[in-house]
Amino acid sequence: MRSATCVILFLWLTSEGCCHAADASAYAKAETAPTDVTPTAPSEAELAQLIQKLRDRKLPTPSRVQAMWSLYLHDLSLDSFDATAELTRALHNGPPGLRADAARALGKRPYKSAGVVKHLYRRMQRDTDPAVRRQCAVALGRIGDRSAAAALFASLNDPDNEARRAKIAALRAINYWPIAAGFVNSADPRIAEGTIAALHGVYEVDAVQALTIALRSTNAEVRESASRALRDVRLRPSVTEWWDWLAGISTGPVPEPHEWEGTAIVDAALEAAP
Repeated sequence: MRSATCVILFLWLTSEGCCHAADASAYAKAETAPTDVTPTAPSEAELAQLIQKLRDRKLPTPSRVQAMWSLYLHDLSLDSFDATAELTRALHNGPPGLRADAARALGKRPYKSAGVVKHLYRRMQRDTDPAVRRQCAVALGRIGDRSAAAALFASLNDPDNEARRAKIAALRAINYWPIAAGFVNSADPRIAEGTIAALHGVYEVDAVQALTIALRSTNAEVRESASRALRDVRLRPSVTEWWDWLAGISTGPVPEPHEWEGTAIVDAALEAAP
């Protein structure tokens, strides 16, 4: 029985469907940088030419995008060159395709991201193109800076579902929940429901406490969503033990979910709920 289960699980893990599961779906859409550009040690004149090409508004978008990725690759390979300023400039000044790719590039440079988080979340908040907003959210999730959490929560009313899902996934990647309580009862039900979606399945006390606040919402649908989310995290799965059991490392019955430090909070909140 266990062997059959292992085979089925392996087939699922290697299937296309698995690649789009849960929060990974938003990040799977952030394609890798073009691979047809081979980084070499360029001269200052060659770098200046690429920068000029990137800035030239008369050029077609693909040419400017190609110049941007060339600068990005030189940034990775040269200690003496930093493309942050040009990538940030492209993020704010260019057609949608260039802005979206600039966000992708900035998110792939976490070691140089300290100064760009604010640029990314401001562009995410203001941009009229949903693909740009989505790529900014993906970049913020990759970087993982907590300072972006408030902007992500506040923009969960995004009318584009793909961009909104990317923001939820980014919040889960950042995994910073103390401020979530300020958004679960937002006057905008789309923000409130998006916040609960981000909190769903998170085994953190701050996340559970935010959900208990949502139980007092005047919106019946928000209350019901929060109640379901709380019931789902009452017991914590024995993930490591389950994998050990599945692999045959441990024997005995299937590991059962167990109580954790949030269980008492969940029980008290559900008992007191109207």
